[in-house]
Amino acid sequence: MKRWELEIDFGAYGFSVGTGYGFAGRIDRALARDAHGLPYLPGSALKGKLRHAAREIAGALGHTVCEEFCPPHRPACIVCRVFGSPFAAGKLFVTDARCAARENPSLGLVSHGREAAPRVWMERSATAIGRGLGVAEPGLRYSAECSPEGLILRARLEGDFDKAVEADKDKPEERLLRAACRTIRFAGGGSARGLGGCQCLLL
Repeated sequence: MKRWELEIDFGAYGFSVGTGYGFAGRIDRALARDAHGLPYLPGSALKGKLRHAAREIAGALGHTVCEEFCPPHRPACIVCRVFGSPFAAGKLFVTDARCAARENPSLGLVSHGREAAPRVWMERSATAIGRGLGVAEPGLRYSAECSPEGLILRARLEGDFDKAVEADKDKPEERLLRAACRTIRFAGGGSARGLGGCQCLLL
């Protein structure tokens, strides 16, 4: 089992991952929080982001991939082998991407559990855009919560990669994963509104 650490650096940006609920009278879309009240990115969303990036660049790395998911009666393509499909489990396991208070002074916290996280982090207002005319819908202004700017999040990745090609120094599955990580430029929601810009590095 090989293990990596994925570092996600949001630089000058905050990110938004909604929870489906808000804070009455102030926030319509609350930010997802971990047990310590700190912002995080769910591992399932992060793995989906990596899968999409891998599919986009697989052709440039010389791989032929399926249109969506490989059917069970065919050998799986490299994307389905690594990330899985409805018919077979993938090789890659991805944890939630979390932030440590000591690495993120913009959180304003000393360390986990020593100082309570604020009820609301950063608040942004937006207006719903109608699909028909592409203009703001009247009466549909809402407030969304996002993380502080410049956070660094870390996730753990594990997988039994390239077992059949141990003699191959190229390691195609790991090479695809590393390239997919470098390709990601946004994470979370609200990228059209200037949220979630990031750089990802597999350590």
